[in-house]
Amino acid sequence: MLWIWIAVAFAGSVEIGVERPGVVRVKAAEGTVHMPTCRGMNWEWFDQEQGQFVLVPGGPCGPMGPAVEISAEGRLFSVDVRLPPLPESGFHIVRPSVVVGHNCVGETPFPVARCEKIETVHGPQMTLRHRGRNAP
Repeated sequence: MLWIWIAVAFAGSVEIGVERPGVVRVKAAEGTVHMPTCRGMNWEWFDQEQGQFVLVPGGPCGPMGPAVEISAEGRLFSVDVRLPPLPESGFHIVRPSVVVGHNCVGETPFPVARCEKIETVHGPQMTLRHRGRNAP
């Protein structure tokens, strides 16, 4: 018998499931939710010195665009461990962190979408290997 362990985090309205290492699917539990086009999906790594998860800063944001709609089908997001500021090479514990808005005006940039509620949902932890900034 084959057993498959699937890590999933629920936050009432959002489900974050690990598809494979470094890739998650974000789904709305019912209806739809919206995410900002920039910084809606973030990654955090566990800093052992601080004893807590720390945000991995992303690149600069582009022009403001319509909020990303997340349905029950969901969308895939992946981490790029080649980017700084993950520290030295080795294995790191990471988790996704998703910002979602509820009952937002569709096809509107997130900052002006008049969402009734905005929440941050942390997904399941996973271990990823980082080969360092200069590694191929």
